[in-house]
Amino acid sequence: MLIDEKQMIREAVEEFQKTTGLNVHADLTPPTAETNGVIRIEKGRKQWRFEVEANLHLTRERLALWVTQRQQQRGKTILVTDIVPPALADQMRQLDVPFLDTAGNAYINLPGLYIFVKANRRPELDRARERYRAFKPTGLRIIFALLCNPGLENKTYRDIAAAAGVALGTVNGVMTDLKAQGYLMEVGNQTRRLRNKRNLFAEWVAAYPRDLKPKVLIGRYATKDYGWWNEPTPAVDGALWGGEIAAALLTRYLTPATATIYVQDHLNELIVKHGLRKDPRGKVEILKAFWNFDYPNQEPHTVHPLLIYADLIATGDPRNIDTARIINDNELARYLRED
Repeated sequence: MLIDEKQMIREAVEEFQKTTGLNVHADLTPPTAETNGVIRIEKGRKQWRFEVEANLHLTRERLALWVTQRQQQRGKTILVTDIVPPALADQMRQLDVPFLDTAGNAYINLPGLYIFVKANRRPELDRARERYRAFKPTGLRIIFALLCNPGLENKTYRDIAAAAGVALGTVNGVMTDLKAQGYLMEVGNQTRRLRNKRNLFAEWVAAYPRDLKPKVLIGRYATKDYGWWNEPTPAVDGALWGGEIAAALLTRYLTPATATIYVQDHLNELIVKHGLRKDPRGKVEILKAFWNFDYPNQEPHTVHPLLIYADLIATGDPRNIDTARIINDNELARYLRED
């Protein structure tokens, strides 16, 4: 556990005690590899025990990621983060995810113990989060290429740049930044190894809809005929399903309500073929493909499973989060396991 995570938990516990008047005892010796310690909350003669998981800079996307990957595997786990905005606090209550933050916000709902505090602020944390945000659009393209292609980190920077579709000169800075954050290590004779892949992917999923997706979004469209959604391919050369349709093809679980399509070229052909017209509220979303590599996929006309997952998480829709859980369980392990 990183020192800043320990300090964050201590501050959250202190603020929680100030806000509620309850006694809290924290043991920051991790009981498992995935948790950061244990806290016990006392109220009179009653006591409640939680395993603690630190999750710095929690966002809606990172929360959804945690729900799909962790919640079903745990007993009573409480998330501790730096700051939870009111809208996110409401979502955590809806999902019944206990949390504490360093501003005194909290949610716990157990027999004999109900606490919900939101809207406390620490503006300096918001400024720090923006200042130290590591992932910019170019870096997100490189990280995506690395995660989708195990072993790519050991190729030349020219190879990495080609796979990510970025300028060669941008790769060194991103790789240096990944090393500084503990996501990339050098072993032996300059051999590089990507590590903490789950955490790296969590950061990517959180940053993608905020920083990269707006850059590659071509537009939203409406159509009079939605029957072509049921086809296994968008029927235009190089176009690939993403989002809900890709998830439906991959899992046979979801009934799509929107269409997400990634294209390299032939945009006009796609628009004409399906009678698309620009509409900011349209159910068809078209984006420019931002990678430059091929990958094996059991559904040949869909984007990579990592991107399907990110598209679903970005919606915040509970049915899409349920589907993302299936993709996590069935598809993601081979890309995110530690070598």
